[in-house]
Amino acid sequence: MKQEEDMSAIIKDKKYVTYDEKPVCAADYEAATDSLKRTPTLAIVMQGPLRLEENFTRETLKIYQKNFPDCPIVLSTWKTENADEIKKIEDLGVKVLLNTPPLCKGLGNVNKQILSTQNGLAYAKETGAEYVIKTRTDQRFYETNIPEFLFNILKSFPVYNCGTQKSRLVTLSMNTFKYRLYDISDMFLFGHIDEVIKFWSCSFEQRTEFPPHKNLLEYSKLRPSEIYFTTEYLKKLCHDCKYTLRDSWLAYGRYFCVIDSVSVGLYWPKYSNIVNRWRNFFGAIPELEELTFKEWLNIYAGLDNKNVPEHFITDGFPQKSGLFFNENLFGGSAFGILKILKRIRKFIFYKKENAKGFLIVKVLGVRIIKLKKRKKNEAD
Repeated sequence: MKQEEDMSAIIKDKKYVTYDEKPVCAADYEAATDSLKRTPTLAIVMQGPLRLEENFTRETLKIYQKNFPDCPIVLSTWKTENADEIKKIEDLGVKVLLNTPPLCKGLGNVNKQILSTQNGLAYAKETGAEYVIKTRTDQRFYETNIPEFLFNILKSFPVYNCGTQKSRLVTLSMNTFKYRLYDISDMFLFGHIDEVIKFWSCSFEQRTEFPPHKNLLEYSKLRPSEIYFTTEYLKKLCHDCKYTLRDSWLAYGRYFCVIDSVSVGLYWPKYSNIVNRWRNFFGAIPELEELTFKEWLNIYAGLDNKNVPEHFITDGFPQKSGLFFNENLFGGSAFGILKILKRIRKFIFYKKENAKGFLIVKVLGVRIIKLKKRKKNEAD
């Protein structure tokens, strides 16, 4: 007999735990998008290496074809990617650009990101698209009516100076941190195609190691990835970056719009399945607070009634923040450390159920078990 789903509240370590479910495959995605009478021309540029697990990138493209039926979709990836998978994606009608990786990858592969994005955007402009969404191969947004929502955002928040911007740039709250200076998330970017191209029109990063830093001000002045992109873009808008928290917030309010990741149904399995992983109601660390639409709107409305905590960017990193802000440990790149540890753990012991329901167990990289898992509701 099929067990009834337990709908009671989930409490773990004196915390309420919530979750949501999203279809893995496009065939199971049945949400409907409204039909619009007219809309500006829009293209989607997806960049990065293919995520082959569960055919993630390909299934994402299928979902986008359902939700963006009239939009050209460009996949800008690498010549080194799996040829069979590339062929399957091309058979969907997606334009695939196979780029040669740059000799210098830059810190965190930033140069690969720049190159694949620039080439993808250039092709999208050739299609005649007026607006573009730039996204990644390892991310997926599930929500419907996204174009209508994004164009309404641009209508609701006109440009600060029409002489320098054709539209605001819309980004997500995910990895847009409130107290890091000029730290606009580069994962998702929407706007007039000329503005998005302008944002990504920057030179390659030549550094291979990230210098030491003691606080957020020093970190921001070193301009890693997102901060580099944002400050270079602000230069093109003739905005003089003063490297104060107030000036950073003014730039957010004038030239950008930050929307909540949940509003587009963002799913990013790269580091964690935790939703709003930086949101903490148990003693939050300000340095890790993301800039939500609520917080962006408060900034947009004006800073006259706001006490801007400039000391946040000059104080040393708090001890309770642990590895992420441990003073200059591995150049302050805790994400890199966590990624290495994750790979080591996966090599030592790996367990996963594949698409056919087989349980694969590996120890020290060697597969030792392949068992057919019994379904939960099967009789003994």
